[in-house]
Amino acid sequence: MKPLLGFLLCVVPLAGASRGYLVDAGCFQAEEKNVNPDDINLPGAHDVGFEIRACYPRANKTKKFMVVLSSGEFFALDAAGDAEASRVVSAAGRPKKGQDRLAVNISGTVAGKTIHVDSLSPAR
Repeated sequence: MKPLLGFLLCVVPLAGASRGYLVDAGCFQAEEKNVNPDDINLPGAHDVGFEIRACYPRANKTKKFMVVLSSGEFFALDAAGDAEASRVVSAAGRPKKGQDRLAVNISGTVAGKTIHVDSLSPAR
C-alpha cells in the first residue's frame, strides 16, 4: 500500500492593507521569465522596477492583473480582484507624464500565489 501524499494549502490574511503596484499579469509573467538561464542567480538579473513600469495596466485592454507588493512579492488577483482592478485602472485613466506605476492599497487573503481580494483602492 502506498502512503497518501497530501498538501496543505496555506491561507494567510494580508497584514492590514498592503501597498503595491498593479501590473498586467501576462506582461509581468513574460518579463519574469525573460532572463538568461546562465544569469538567473546573478544580482540584477531581475529588475522588478523595470517590470512594473513596462507592464503598466491599460484600461479596456488588461483583463488579468497581478499586484507587486512593496516587499517585492507578487500575486495574481482572484476574479473579484480583477474586476475591482479594472475599475481602478479605468478611473485612473491614461498615465500622466512621469507616472509609470499605478500604486494601490490592497487587503485580502493569500492562498498560494493568489490574493482573494477584500478591498483594492488607489494609493494616494
